[in-house]
Amino acid sequence: MKKTLIITFASVFVAILLIVLLAKACSSSSSDKEACVCNCIKNGTCSGDCKDICKASPLNISIFLDLSDRLTKVSNSMSQKDKDLSLIKSIEDYFYDKQWKEKLRNGDAMTIFFYPTPQVANVNQIAQDLTIDTKLSKRSDISKVKEKLKTFRNVWNNDLNNIYTSTLQSKNWIGSDIWGFFDNQVDVQCIKKDYRNILVILTDGYIYDKNNMIDKGDETSYLLEKTLSNPKAKLIATRTDLKDLEVLVLEVNPSHPQDFTHMKNIMEDWFKKMGVKHYRIAQTDIPINTEKVISKFIEEK
Repeated sequence: MKKTLIITFASVFVAILLIVLLAKACSSSSSDKEACVCNCIKNGTCSGDCKDICKASPLNISIFLDLSDRLTKVSNSMSQKDKDLSLIKSIEDYFYDKQWKEKLRNGDAMTIFFYPTPQVANVNQIAQDLTIDTKLSKRSDISKVKEKLKTFRNVWNNDLNNIYTSTLQSKNWIGSDIWGFFDNQVDVQCIKKDYRNILVILTDGYIYDKNNMIDKGDETSYLLEKTLSNPKAKLIATRTDLKDLEVLVLEVNPSHPQDFTHMKNIMEDWFKKMGVKHYRIAQTDIPINTEKVISKFIEEK
Protein backbone atom coordinates (compact mmCIF):
# COMPACT_ATOMS: atom_id res chain seq x y z
CA MET A 1 0.00 0.00 0.00
CA LYS A 2 2.81 2.37 0.99
CA LYS A 3 4.69 1.52 -2.24
CA THR A 4 1.57 2.26 -4.31
CA LEU A 5 1.13 5.67 -2.67
CA ILE A 6 4.77 6.54 -3.39
CA ILE A 7 4.37 5.60 -7.07
CA THR A 8 1.11 7.57 -7.35
CA PHE A 9 2.68 10.63 -5.69
CA ALA A 10 5.66 10.41 -8.04
CA SER A 11 3.38 10.21 -11.08
CA VAL A 12 1.37 13.24 -9.99
CA PHE A 13 4.57 15.20 -9.28
CA VAL A 14 5.95 14.43 -12.76
CA ALA A 15 2.65 15.42 -14.40
CA ILE A 16 2.56 18.74 -12.52
CA LEU A 17 6.19 19.42 -13.40
CA LEU A 18 5.49 18.80 -17.11
CA ILE A 19 2.53 21.18 -17.07
CA VAL A 20 4.59 23.91 -15.40
CA LEU A 21 7.44 23.49 -17.91
CA LEU A 22 5.00 23.47 -20.84
CA ALA A 23 3.27 26.62 -19.62
CA LYS A 24 6.64 28.34 -19.27
CA ALA A 25 7.65 27.30 -22.80
CA CYS A 26 4.36 28.52 -24.20
CA SER A 27 4.55 31.88 -22.49
CA SER A 28 7.99 32.48 -23.98
CA SER A 29 7.07 31.22 -27.45
CA SER A 30 8.48 33.39 -30.23
CA SER A 31 5.52 33.06 -32.60
CA ASP A 32 1.73 32.99 -32.51
CA LYS A 33 1.72 29.58 -34.17
CA GLU A 34 3.98 28.05 -31.51
CA ALA A 35 1.88 29.60 -28.74
CA CYS A 36 -1.23 28.24 -30.39
CA VAL A 37 0.20 24.72 -30.52
CA CYS A 38 1.15 25.00 -26.85
CA ASN A 39 -2.37 26.04 -25.90
CA CYS A 40 -3.83 23.17 -27.90
CA ILE A 41 -1.60 20.72 -26.00
CA LYS A 42 -2.41 22.23 -22.62
CA ASN A 43 -6.15 22.36 -23.21
CA GLY A 44 -6.37 19.12 -25.15
CA THR A 45 -8.30 20.82 -27.95
CA CYS A 46 -8.00 23.56 -30.56
CA SER A 47 -10.68 26.15 -31.09
CA GLY A 48 -11.39 29.33 -33.05
CA ASP A 49 -8.48 30.95 -34.89
CA CYS A 50 -6.07 28.70 -33.04
CA LYS A 51 -7.61 25.63 -34.66
CA ASP A 52 -7.01 27.04 -38.16
CA ILE A 53 -3.43 28.02 -37.36
CA CYS A 54 -2.53 24.65 -35.86
CA LYS A 55 -3.84 22.64 -38.81
CA ALA A 56 -2.99 24.86 -41.79
CA SER A 57 -0.02 23.98 -43.97
CA PRO A 58 1.81 26.90 -45.57
CA LEU A 59 0.56 27.67 -49.06
CA ASN A 60 2.79 27.52 -52.14
CA ILE A 61 1.07 28.98 -55.22
CA SER A 62 2.69 28.73 -58.66
CA ILE A 63 1.20 30.48 -61.70
CA PHE A 64 2.21 29.25 -65.18
CA LEU A 65 1.56 31.67 -68.05
CA ASP A 66 1.04 30.28 -71.55
CA LEU A 67 2.54 33.06 -73.73
CA SER A 68 1.56 31.47 -77.04
CA ASP A 69 -0.61 32.94 -79.80
CA ARG A 70 -3.64 32.54 -77.52
CA LEU A 71 -2.76 36.11 -76.44
CA THR A 72 -4.09 37.35 -79.78
CA LYS A 73 -7.59 36.07 -78.97
CA VAL A 74 -10.51 38.18 -77.79
CA SER A 75 -13.35 36.58 -75.83
CA ASN A 76 -16.21 37.94 -73.75
CA SER A 77 -15.32 41.34 -75.28
CA MET A 78 -11.95 41.31 -73.48
CA SER A 79 -8.42 40.78 -74.71
CA GLN A 80 -6.65 37.71 -73.31
CA LYS A 81 -4.01 39.97 -71.80
CA ASP A 82 -6.62 41.91 -69.80
CA LYS A 83 -8.31 38.71 -68.65
CA ASP A 84 -5.04 37.12 -67.56
CA LEU A 85 -3.89 40.21 -65.66
CA SER A 86 -7.24 40.50 -63.92
CA LEU A 87 -7.10 36.87 -62.76
CA ILE A 88 -3.50 37.16 -61.61
CA LYS A 89 -4.42 40.29 -59.64
CA SER A 90 -7.23 38.42 -57.89
CA ILE A 91 -4.76 35.71 -56.81
CA GLU A 92 -2.30 38.38 -55.66
CA ASP A 93 -5.03 40.07 -53.62
CA TYR A 94 -6.02 36.76 -52.01
CA PHE A 95 -2.40 36.07 -51.08
CA TYR A 96 -1.90 39.62 -49.74
CA ASP A 97 -5.05 39.57 -47.59
CA LYS A 98 -4.21 36.11 -46.25
CA GLN A 99 -0.79 37.23 -45.00
CA TRP A 100 -2.11 40.19 -43.02
CA LYS A 101 -5.06 38.21 -41.68
CA GLU A 102 -2.76 35.46 -40.39
CA LYS A 103 -0.06 37.93 -39.25
CA LEU A 104 2.63 36.21 -41.37
CA ARG A 105 2.29 33.00 -39.32
CA ASN A 106 2.32 30.44 -42.12
CA GLY A 107 5.25 31.34 -44.37
CA ASP A 108 3.30 31.20 -47.64
CA ALA A 109 4.99 31.58 -51.04
CA MET A 110 3.92 32.51 -54.58
CA THR A 111 5.77 32.46 -57.93
CA ILE A 112 5.00 33.16 -61.59
CA PHE A 113 6.51 31.11 -64.44
CA PHE A 114 6.12 31.76 -68.16
CA TYR A 115 6.83 30.07 -71.48
CA PRO A 116 8.25 30.88 -73.93
CA THR A 117 10.75 33.30 -72.40
CA PRO A 118 9.70 36.82 -73.46
CA GLN A 119 12.15 39.03 -75.32
CA VAL A 120 12.48 41.73 -72.68
CA ALA A 121 15.49 43.33 -71.06
CA ASN A 122 16.52 41.98 -67.65
CA VAL A 123 14.23 38.94 -68.03
CA ASN A 124 16.16 37.05 -65.34
CA GLN A 125 15.66 39.89 -62.86
CA ILE A 126 11.96 40.02 -63.75
CA ALA A 127 11.68 36.28 -63.11
CA GLN A 128 13.25 36.81 -59.68
CA ASP A 129 10.91 39.72 -58.93
CA LEU A 130 7.89 37.52 -59.69
CA THR A 131 8.47 35.51 -56.52
CA ILE A 132 7.42 36.24 -52.96
CA ASP A 133 8.17 34.11 -49.90
CA THR A 134 6.89 35.13 -46.45
CA LYS A 135 8.75 32.44 -44.51
CA LEU A 136 10.65 33.99 -41.61
CA SER A 137 14.06 32.46 -40.95
CA LYS A 138 14.43 34.78 -37.97
CA ARG A 139 12.29 37.42 -36.29
CA SER A 140 14.38 40.23 -37.78
CA ASP A 141 13.15 39.17 -41.27
CA ILE A 142 9.64 40.41 -40.55
CA SER A 143 10.28 44.02 -41.59
CA LYS A 144 11.69 42.88 -44.97
CA VAL A 145 8.72 40.59 -45.59
CA LYS A 146 6.24 43.32 -44.68
CA GLU A 147 7.93 45.74 -47.06
CA LYS A 148 7.88 43.15 -49.86
CA LEU A 149 4.18 42.53 -49.22
CA LYS A 150 3.38 46.22 -49.50
CA THR A 151 5.12 46.62 -52.86
CA PHE A 152 4.98 43.28 -54.69
CA ARG A 153 1.60 43.84 -56.37
CA ASN A 154 2.74 47.06 -58.07
CA VAL A 155 6.05 45.45 -59.08
CA TRP A 156 4.26 42.41 -60.49
CA ASN A 157 1.75 44.53 -62.37
CA ASN A 158 4.53 46.51 -64.09
CA ASP A 159 6.57 43.38 -64.88
CA LEU A 160 3.58 41.46 -66.24
CA ASN A 161 2.45 44.38 -68.41
CA ASN A 162 5.98 44.49 -69.81
CA ILE A 163 5.98 40.73 -70.47
CA TYR A 164 2.58 40.67 -72.22
CA THR A 165 3.26 43.80 -74.30
CA SER A 166 6.66 42.50 -75.43
CA THR A 167 5.25 39.07 -76.27
CA LEU A 168 2.44 40.51 -78.38
CA GLN A 169 4.87 42.79 -80.22
CA SER A 170 7.46 40.08 -80.93
CA LYS A 171 4.89 37.57 -82.28
CA ASN A 172 7.26 34.70 -81.50
CA TRP A 173 4.56 32.05 -81.56
CA ILE A 174 6.47 28.80 -80.94
CA GLY A 175 3.80 27.41 -78.61
CA SER A 176 3.94 26.82 -74.87
CA ASP A 177 5.63 23.68 -73.59
CA ILE A 178 3.25 22.78 -70.76
CA TRP A 179 3.86 19.07 -71.39
CA GLY A 180 7.63 19.54 -71.09
CA PHE A 181 7.16 21.56 -67.90
CA PHE A 182 5.30 18.66 -66.28
CA ASP A 183 7.74 16.15 -67.73
CA ASN A 184 10.90 17.54 -66.18
CA GLN A 185 10.40 20.73 -64.12
CA VAL A 186 7.14 20.83 -62.20
CA ASP A 187 8.35 18.90 -59.15
CA VAL A 188 11.43 21.09 -58.72
CA GLN A 189 9.70 24.39 -59.44
CA CYS A 190 6.26 23.93 -57.87
CA ILE A 191 6.43 21.37 -55.02
CA LYS A 192 7.73 22.23 -51.56
CA LYS A 193 7.85 19.69 -48.76
CA ASP A 194 5.22 20.21 -46.03
CA TYR A 195 3.41 22.87 -48.09
CA ARG A 196 0.07 22.83 -49.82
CA ASN A 197 1.21 23.18 -53.44
CA ILE A 198 -1.18 24.70 -55.98
CA LEU A 199 -0.29 25.23 -59.64
CA VAL A 200 -2.54 27.61 -61.60
CA ILE A 201 -2.14 27.41 -65.39
CA LEU A 202 -3.49 30.13 -67.69
CA THR A 203 -3.84 28.54 -71.13
CA ASP A 204 -6.32 28.06 -73.96
CA GLY A 205 -5.86 24.29 -73.53
CA TYR A 206 -3.74 23.69 -76.61
CA ILE A 207 -0.48 22.09 -75.50
CA TYR A 208 2.24 22.49 -78.08
CA ASP A 209 5.91 23.29 -78.57
CA LYS A 210 7.39 22.93 -82.04
CA ASN A 211 10.65 21.69 -80.49
CA ASN A 212 9.03 18.96 -78.38
CA MET A 213 6.72 16.86 -80.56
CA ILE A 214 6.46 13.19 -79.53
CA ASP A 215 4.04 10.62 -80.98
CA LYS A 216 3.30 7.19 -79.49
CA GLY A 217 0.24 6.04 -81.39
CA ASP A 218 -2.80 7.70 -79.82
CA GLU A 219 -0.60 9.23 -77.11
CA THR A 220 1.29 12.45 -77.82
CA SER A 221 3.19 15.24 -76.07
CA TYR A 222 0.90 17.82 -77.66
CA LEU A 223 -2.78 18.68 -77.77
CA LEU A 224 -3.94 20.38 -80.96
CA GLU A 225 -7.07 20.62 -83.10
CA LYS A 226 -5.99 17.56 -85.09
CA THR A 227 -5.50 15.68 -81.79
CA LEU A 228 -9.07 16.45 -80.75
CA SER A 229 -10.38 14.79 -83.91
CA ASN A 230 -9.14 11.48 -82.45
CA PRO A 231 -11.60 10.13 -79.83
CA LYS A 232 -8.81 7.95 -78.39
CA ALA A 233 -6.32 10.81 -78.02
CA LYS A 234 -4.29 10.97 -74.79
CA LEU A 235 -1.33 12.91 -73.46
CA ILE A 236 1.81 10.92 -72.62
CA ALA A 237 2.26 10.63 -68.85
CA THR A 238 5.93 10.18 -67.99
CA ARG A 239 5.58 10.27 -64.19
CA THR A 240 3.25 9.21 -61.37
CA ASP A 241 4.70 11.16 -58.41
CA LEU A 242 2.60 14.35 -58.29
CA LYS A 243 0.34 13.46 -55.34
CA ASP A 244 1.50 16.60 -53.50
CA LEU A 245 0.45 18.93 -56.32
CA GLU A 246 -2.96 20.45 -57.00
CA VAL A 247 -3.65 21.83 -60.49
CA LEU A 248 -6.14 24.49 -61.58
CA VAL A 249 -6.33 25.16 -65.33
CA LEU A 250 -8.07 28.41 -66.31
CA GLU A 251 -9.12 30.18 -69.52
CA VAL A 252 -9.41 27.00 -71.61
CA ASN A 253 -10.74 28.19 -74.95
CA PRO A 254 -10.66 25.74 -77.89
CA SER A 255 -11.35 27.13 -81.37
CA HIS A 256 -14.52 25.06 -81.47
CA PRO A 257 -16.47 25.25 -78.18
CA GLN A 258 -17.78 21.71 -78.67
CA ASP A 259 -14.18 20.46 -78.29
CA PHE A 260 -13.98 21.63 -74.67
CA THR A 261 -15.33 18.41 -73.13
CA HIS A 262 -12.89 16.21 -75.08
CA MET A 263 -9.99 18.56 -74.27
CA LYS A 264 -10.99 18.56 -70.60
CA ASN A 265 -11.21 14.75 -70.49
CA ILE A 266 -7.74 14.39 -72.04
CA MET A 267 -6.19 16.73 -69.48
CA GLU A 268 -8.00 15.12 -66.56
CA ASP A 269 -6.81 11.67 -67.65
CA TRP A 270 -3.26 13.06 -67.87
CA PHE A 271 -3.38 14.56 -64.38
CA LYS A 272 -4.79 11.34 -62.89
CA LYS A 273 -2.02 9.24 -64.42
CA MET A 274 0.60 11.61 -63.01
CA GLY A 275 -0.83 11.20 -59.51
CA VAL A 276 -2.56 14.59 -59.16
CA LYS A 277 -5.55 14.12 -56.85
CA HIS A 278 -7.12 17.60 -56.80
CA TYR A 279 -7.54 19.34 -60.15
CA ARG A 280 -10.02 21.36 -62.17
CA ILE A 281 -10.16 22.52 -65.79
CA ALA A 282 -12.27 25.65 -66.32
CA GLN A 283 -13.46 27.19 -69.56
CA THR A 284 -12.79 30.84 -70.38
CA ASP A 285 -15.21 33.31 -68.82
CA ILE A 286 -15.38 36.89 -67.62
CA PRO A 287 -12.92 37.41 -64.75
CA ILE A 288 -15.52 37.92 -62.02
CA ASN A 289 -16.91 34.43 -62.70
CA THR A 290 -13.48 32.81 -62.94
CA GLU A 291 -12.46 34.41 -59.64
CA LYS A 292 -15.21 32.37 -57.98
CA VAL A 293 -13.72 29.22 -59.49
CA ILE A 294 -10.34 30.14 -58.00
CA SER A 295 -11.80 30.81 -54.53
CA LYS A 296 -13.77 27.57 -54.53
CA PHE A 297 -10.74 25.53 -55.61
CA ILE A 298 -8.60 26.93 -52.83
CA GLU A 299 -11.33 26.40 -50.23
CA GLU A 300 -12.12 22.83 -51.33
CA LYS A 301 -9.22 21.28 -49.41
